[in-house]
Amino acid sequence: MKIPPTCCKLNDKDAFLKNQKYEPIDANCPYVPNDTNSNMNKACWTSIEDYLKSRIGVVIGIAAGILVLEILCIVFAYCIISTLRAESVK
Repeated sequence: MKIPPTCCKLNDKDAFLKNQKYEPIDANCPYVPNDTNSNMNKACWTSIEDYLKSRIGVVIGIAAGILVLEILCIVFAYCIISTLRAESVK
């Protein structure tokens, strides 16, 4: 094999992530890769960028969740500091 089967263009892109058997579009791809049946000349960053763009809703949801969590942590930290200052004055 010249390239691993995961570098070939697959029938179901998410099969590998679902722990299912992944099948290349062209069975000869691992042995005779070219631009039409494989991703061997495509940069990794481009693939990651395309993947994230296709799932932009999930990415925005996760980012919003993290933002809300961080804001809550800041509010709780402020409450703890205020309580500690009030107790130290007494």
